[in-house]
Amino acid sequence: MQINGLTFSYNKLLVFDDFNFESSEQLIAFKGPSGCGKTTLLKIISQNLIPQKISHLQYLPNTYFVIQEDSLLP
Repeated sequence: MQINGLTFSYNKLLVFDDFNFESSEQLIAFKGPSGCGKTTLLKIISQNLIPQKISHLQYLPNTYFVIQEDSLLP
């Protein structure tokens, strides 16, 4: 997975500012405190949220989005 230049905010709350991430692992887990942007990042990767800016987003085919709570996505 590779993410370059990701910028995203909810209204005026900046969540990611020129964020970059790269991993060649087949299994990736994001861990952090509540409210740090884990679910937001997964929603951007799964195209359920559109970032204000992103230079490059690449991930392997058959990538799955697993969330902790039962919910419906569009």
